[in-house]
Amino acid sequence: QPLTHALGPLFVTPIGGGTWMSEFEVLTGMDSRLFGFHGRYTHTMLAPLVKRTLVHAMREQGYVTTAYYASQANFFNIGKAMEYYGFERNYPGTALGLNTKGWNITDPGLMDAALAIARKDERKGPVFNYFQLVENHSPHSCKKRDTSYQQEITLTGPATKAHNCQLDTYLDRVKSTEVAVRKLMDYFEGVERKTGRPYLLVVFGDHQPHSFTGTRTEYTGAADFQAMRKAVDPRVTFFHMLGTARKRVQWRDGDMAPLYLLSTLIGAYVAAKPQQQFLPVNAKAAAECGPNLFGTSAALGVDTTYQSVLGSTRHGRACPFIGSMVRSYRRDGLMRLH
Repeated sequence: QPLTHALGPLFVTPIGGGTWMSEFEVLTGMDSRLFGFHGRYTHTMLAPLVKRTLVHAMREQGYVTTAYYASQANFFNIGKAMEYYGFERNYPGTALGLNTKGWNITDPGLMDAALAIARKDERKGPVFNYFQLVENHSPHSCKKRDTSYQQEITLTGPATKAHNCQLDTYLDRVKSTEVAVRKLMDYFEGVERKTGRPYLLVVFGDHQPHSFTGTRTEYTGAADFQAMRKAVDPRVTFFHMLGTARKRVQWRDGDMAPLYLLSTLIGAYVAAKPQQQFLPVNAKAAAECGPNLFGTSAALGVDTTYQSVLGSTRHGRACPFIGSMVRSYRRDGLMRLH
């Protein structure tokens, strides 16, 4: 696509759930596993120690920063965490006028509510907005279908009707997410016509859903997909950078990125000079270590308990470059550490 700047698989830390870990990594530029047990609960145990993030770097360049998310503000401390990460304003689902009891907010519904607020800032200079979309979160309960309904996409192999119907629910929600993203792109294009400001949109998956990873059986329902999974790492999702901004990232199609690198890639678009680049050490780390700082995912193991997938201590061999990363983070004053 002509608007694409980078597109490929993305290595993330959590499996099945743990959005807060991915939010910490993409906004701070640090792999949550560097902090051991504390890295399991980033919004509560690490966020209060954060001093500088990508959000702060954006503010230094004159950006108005806002976070919109479906969760209630007290869900894993996300409300306070977004303040610690530097957002000047943040709107949980309740502030957006949405029903947040359960994961029942549609992505287009959240986007409509968020953009109604965002439109007030169109002429106040550049903006950096974070949108959390949750419609495709587990579970993917099989919907009741009319007997005449014919499913267009089905699984091969030992798939049952329950498997195929659950897949269909997932695909329905993917279409809904596509509608929400299209609404956002239409908004960006409208702002560009009014102000002349180009835009950059970064879409990424924070984790694979429990429905297909086998990590919470109460979310799997009657369908266990483990027998049908191919050799695809349960920690791999995707990312897509696209827009009308001048391209500043060179990315080979198919190359896998670690989630913590996205903050550096985004920061490249706002740095006026090399000294303002956000965490350039991350690019060096990705080149030296590959997408996983702690060895192959096969060495990590995938347990079926929820807590164990949120930062299991059974990591592979750590990349030797981690020491250089941590020293650079200390020099840049990212965390208040003792």
